[in-house]
Amino acid sequence: GAGAGGGAGAGAGAAPSSTRLVNEHAWVSEQSDVAMREVCRDYGSMWTTASATLDSRHYLACENMYNLYTCRRDPNAVTDDERRRLEFVGGFHLGEHVNRFREGSLVMRASAASSGSISSLTPKLVFGCVSGMLGVVASVNHDEFAVLSRLQAAAIKVLQGVGDMPYNPWRKFVTSSRADECRNFIDGDVVESILDMSRDDAERVWAEATAMYGRNGGGEAAAPAAASVGGASMELPTVLSSASAMLKYVEEVSRLCQ
Repeated sequence: GAGAGGGAGAGAGAAPSSTRLVNEHAWVSEQSDVAMREVCRDYGSMWTTASATLDSRHYLACENMYNLYTCRRDPNAVTDDERRRLEFVGGFHLGEHVNRFREGSLVMRASAASSGSISSLTPKLVFGCVSGMLGVVASVNHDEFAVLSRLQAAAIKVLQGVGDMPYNPWRKFVTSSRADECRNFIDGDVVESILDMSRDDAERVWAEATAMYGRNGGGEAAAPAAASVGGASMELPTVLSSASAMLKYVEEVSRLCQ
């Protein structure tokens, strides 16, 4: 499955020293004899339809029950067995059959740092689905992931699902051999939906998100720089200092995820 999707297909034009996830195995091609050496593997039983390398330690794949998942390897682990094992670190039910990942983005742009962006979000992969759907996978740093996860959770509370269908059970990672809550993924469509909300609903999202930092937001008034949660101070990000700042930030995230 993975060979035709993101493994052998993508690897055919890649440099011989590149690392790829192929049939749930990570391989390194050695230029001296053009052989392939197994580096590590995911021991979970899944029918992978497409895969891609995020960096030297992290891999992204899709399987035939329409889930995206990420795996991580630890080359500095103590034992050989631990070094050879890919750890499942994230899952997300996409609901689409992905059959190809490609590096890049849908439009050309300057990096977030050089363009003065208020977001660290960087598109890394484009994926194509059997249905004709195109999607973008972007990387984000830890602090911004915390902001986006709060915005997502707040938006889910405000949004009315189609047919009152609950969001979290739909995004749950479920295969024939395992089930896991959606984790370590941000649903960009949910975050971008804030831009389509009425002003009152957008302020409700902002209030919910700031409350997750230990402060009950209310109206357009600026929030304090820090809040106390269980006696510990949690810094409130500048992008959540007001509802207007939140909307400006979401617009920037939407622009970068093209």
